[in-house]
Amino acid sequence: MSYSSSRCDPPDDYPRVMQDELGEDVPESLQRDQDRPHRAATLSLRLFNVIGQQVATLADGPYPPGQQRFTLDAHPLPTGLYFLHATVPGQLYAVEKVVLMK
Repeated sequence: MSYSSSRCDPPDDYPRVMQDELGEDVPESLQRDQDRPHRAATLSLRLFNVIGQQVATLADGPYPPGQQRFTLDAHPLPTGLYFLHATVPGQLYAVEKVVLMK
């Protein structure tokens, strides 16, 4: 098995990530004027293991504006480090580390 690592930057049309007062990453799209109208968006929420294999899809499709909740069935997954990729085309590109402990 061979594995090569390369840096993957988001496309140029994605907003850059800034930090809030707590040092947490906050996408610029969440810091913009909140008076703009909200509309449905296509959300992709995928979980990857440390070697880049997609192991779960939590969301992939249109969602209404507002807060959403997603549940991950972690029973088939081993303990370890994972990466959760969230994408809304043209608005959001975020990656979060997830540590799964059983």
